[in-house]
Amino acid sequence: MAHKKHWIKQKRVERNKVDAHNEDEASSPIGTRMAMAQALEQLNSQGVVAALRGQKQGISDLLHNTDRALSIKLAVVYGAGLIVERDDDEWHALCAAQEWIDHPKVKPKRTDPLRAVLRLAVGFEGKKADSTVHRYYRALHPLFTEKVPADEIPSRIIEAGGVEKMRQNSARSIVVNSTPEIMRTVYGVNKAAHFRAWITVYPLEGGVAKVTIGKLKQPKIK
Repeated sequence: MAHKKHWIKQKRVERNKVDAHNEDEASSPIGTRMAMAQALEQLNSQGVVAALRGQKQGISDLLHNTDRALSIKLAVVYGAGLIVERDDDEWHALCAAQEWIDHPKVKPKRTDPLRAVLRLAVGFEGKKADSTVHRYYRALHPLFTEKVPADEIPSRIIEAGGVEKMRQNSARSIVVNSTPEIMRTVYGVNKAAHFRAWITVYPLEGGVAKVTIGKLKQPKIK
């Protein structure tokens, strides 16, 4: 009897080691790439609407989390956005989803595919869903504009330290420098005005773009 108990205990230890090993493999960069490739294959085979509905469970938990499985969910949603942006059939299928009919006040916009796929994946219920969509949008929109491939999204999230930090880092501002005379002209404008200008734009650094105005002239009125 004692021998049998020892054997059962040993089997449990071995099983736990295997489970831990599998978790390590899944969370490794190679494991993430394989899982990401499988997820994107499913996206292409299932279609956008089915894939988005399949990501809903747990997707809101990614805001303050760098979990690789959850980051893959968001990458699939992002990938769906890339698809519907260029594929009219998938876009029409997205717009025909029952969720939009059930929530007629929220409408997908053809000019904003990323927000549309985020909304369908996250859901429509309450302020929490609205906030989650907004935060994910702010984090992902710069990458979407640059057309970063979907399979790079998990690594971008992890490198940034999570979606929330990515959102904070995505904030952009412009600092304008020039002579006091030119700055007085800029600050003194009280309605839209046209100028001819010589400007220097410096590379983005820390979310800040620096612009220096060298010359500023109002065009002559003919």
